[in-house]
Amino acid sequence: MNLLTKIAMTIGIVLAVVSTAQAEKWNMATYYGDNFQTQNVIKFLEDVENATGKNLEITLHSNATLFKANEIKRAVQTGNVQLGEILINGYGNENPILEVDAIPFLANDYDAAKKLYKLQKPLIDEFFETQGLRLLYAVPWPAQGFLSKVPLNSVADMKGSKFRTAGPLLARFGELMGAVPINMPFGDVPQGFETGGVDTFMTSAASSVEIQAWDFVNYFTTVGGMLPKAGVIVNAKEFDSLPEDVRAAVLKAAATAETRGWQMSAKVMAETTETLRSHGVKIAKPTPEFMSELRKIGDQMTQEWIKKAGAPGKELIERYETK
Repeated sequence: MNLLTKIAMTIGIVLAVVSTAQAEKWNMATYYGDNFQTQNVIKFLEDVENATGKNLEITLHSNATLFKANEIKRAVQTGNVQLGEILINGYGNENPILEVDAIPFLANDYDAAKKLYKLQKPLIDEFFETQGLRLLYAVPWPAQGFLSKVPLNSVADMKGSKFRTAGPLLARFGELMGAVPINMPFGDVPQGFETGGVDTFMTSAASSVEIQAWDFVNYFTTVGGMLPKAGVIVNAKEFDSLPEDVRAAVLKAAATAETRGWQMSAKVMAETTETLRSHGVKIAKPTPEFMSELRKIGDQMTQEWIKKAGAPGKELIERYETK
């Protein structure tokens, strides 16, 4: 074997190694369709590919096409998919810390939500580590409001109304307002209003536009309420197996996506509120008395949550409420 042959073989081996590295392919499962969260995910994946020279290529499966919403977290844990997007507070049954951002009127605007997230994230990271997961970034949905056919000026106006809920915290909130909680899939809400199965619904302006709420309601009362977060998670073992430079690129892209996502959320809130207005929905500002009543209910729910969450939850709330 002459020198040129040896050199050619060496180059071939190097190219094969490089090709293998470039061939690293992942999949990501999300449950949202075409909205700002998905748009942000797409930009995140583009940033990862560009920063790694396509050494890590990630195929997005959005709109629950790969796994249903309640299957994604488990799929990432088991390695059936490397990346996934989840609604973090949907797993409060596993650890109450995950649902603190869904307590009504605890964090009522973006500044408060950021403060709460800063305190919550280390506890999320600690819990996810025990499950073989890593949170890459989290972005809130816009603040909430009440959809209704009639004006809402006080908690008394909610009494006896059929209040669409999703999850135990929102159901409890409905009970404390004197409403009748109705557990109903999001996609069934328009029909629920049309048939009288639902009278009121707490959601964001963005989600209201998605279901064309102007077809079945007259009012959107901008109470704020909470800013629940969607989170992008990765299988920790898969992530740790990546080369150091690729891991660094993913983390940098995730940090950028988080900052961009929070900005997109605020922009979408303003834009979709105007979209509702342009379609004839009255954008109602709650009275101070109504807000006071809602915050009082939120305070009660916070204390109930602390009892459930124990010492870590108590410490989190104490730190959050410290000025």
